Amino acid sequence: KQSLSELDVEISRDKTLALTLRREIAASGRTRAFVNDQLVRLDQLAEIGALVCQIQGQSASLILRHETRQLALVDSFAAHENDIEKLSRLFDNWETTRLAIVRLKGNRERVDSERELLSFQLKELDRARLAAGEEDELGAEKKRLDAAERLIADCEQILSALEGDGAPLETLLSAHQVFERIKAVDATFVEHAELFSSALIQLEEVRRSVSEYQSGLHIDDERLYQVNERLSEIYKLKTKYGGGSVTATIEAHKQMHTRLESLSDTSEELARLEKLETSQAADYTELALRIRTARFAAAKKLTALTEKQLVDLAIPQNMFEFRFTWEIDHLGVTVTEQKRELKLKAQRTGLESGSFYFSANPGEEPKPLARVASGGEMARALLALNAALNGRRGKKTSVQPTAVYDEVDSGVGGATATAMGKKLKTLATSSQVIVVTHLRQVASQADHHLLVEKQSDGARNRVTVRTLSEAEAKRETLKMVDLGAIPVP
Repeated sequence: KQSLSELDVEISRDKTLALTLRREIAASGRTRAFVNDQLVRLDQLAEIGALVCQIQGQSASLILRHETRQLALVDSFAAHENDIEKLSRLFDNWETTRLAIVRLKGNRERVDSERELLSFQLKELDRARLAAGEEDELGAEKKRLDAAERLIADCEQILSALEGDGAPLETLLSAHQVFERIKAVDATFVEHAELFSSALIQLEEVRRSVSEYQSGLHIDDERLYQVNERLSEIYKLKTKYGGGSVTATIEAHKQMHTRLESLSDTSEELARLEKLETSQAADYTELALRIRTARFAAAKKLTALTEKQLVDLAIPQNMFEFRFTWEIDHLGVTVTEQKRELKLKAQRTGLESGSFYFSANPGEEPKPLARVASGGEMARALLALNAALNGRRGKKTSVQPTAVYDEVDSGVGGATATAMGKKLKTLATSSQVIVVTHLRQVASQADHHLLVEKQSDGARNRVTVRTLSEAEAKRETLKMVDLGAIPVP
């Protein structure tokens, strides 16, 4: 009921549960699936069907030819499927934490590398102390220093032209006195005298400023070297960080500071994850070791019971055992095996896997069942295992409410077929057993018989299934032996 509820299938509230599975296939090919007349998806129908019905054939490949399925039979006998599911969840959580640690460590290495690089770059830029406009100022100063000797000579030439004997400035000073005399006599000349005085003052200012400019000029090779070095440093930094621009380099400098401050320290998160991983590993290990012990005990009991069932199925001196395998991993779970400590790889379903080994003849070493068993032996092994599972822990409880055996008796006959029929009848006391068979020894053991017939009306074939009466069942089972040799009542 719980499984049906999880699949959103409505169920009755009483103690009994009537379950009807139906699939409709239209002539157009469209299909619909129903559970208790409730429309469901096809995958839901298959999932519910697997819960209540087990279909097995002679090949038994779905169970006995796959190692994981064989281990599942041992787990079913041990009746610890819930523990297996819990172990899978523990493993998934543990694996998630381990991956998170790996990612965080990898990220931390990346962050540490980035932090180290940013710190180096910031120290370089902090030490440089770039300023907007500095490059232009230094460029101008470099030009002056490069041309200092020529500039001094040019200034000297200007000053000599203004101040020397017979120079314009001296002549103009004499003319200024004349302007002043005229202005004192004729008031209309005042404007002319003022214009001349203004020009004289400006010319004097030119002389003075050129003189000051000249006095500030020096032939300074050391300073020129310093300017060149600073300009070289600026060029290197703006090329490295700013794409050729001092302004962009200064902006990059600010962004580096912001980025460095944003890089979080992952030490606390890593410590938390490592503590969680240790706890999860302990939980997984505890349950995995408990399951391991239960598996070993269950495998021993299951194979012993199966051997007895195979004796009933005409393989009297068989050997049937389950051999466990595991993978060594130096980072795995520690177990003690024959007084030796081993490190086993942790997996979703536990620390071990394994498969059934079988020998039908005395003196032959058991070999993997899937490789050495004939078709008939495989069919009997499958039936023997189901019989053993059906009576686990001494209780007549079925693995599933319904089991369908499709041609499971192929390859056997005679007394073996009779034994198989009886074994199937025994299984039917605790669950519904449906058998598709061509053997009278098997069919004769059934409580109810259904006959499958193919009929043709000339236009199309029809397959029908009908229930047989006791007399009809007797006639049909006799036909299975030899219709010509045995008279049919």
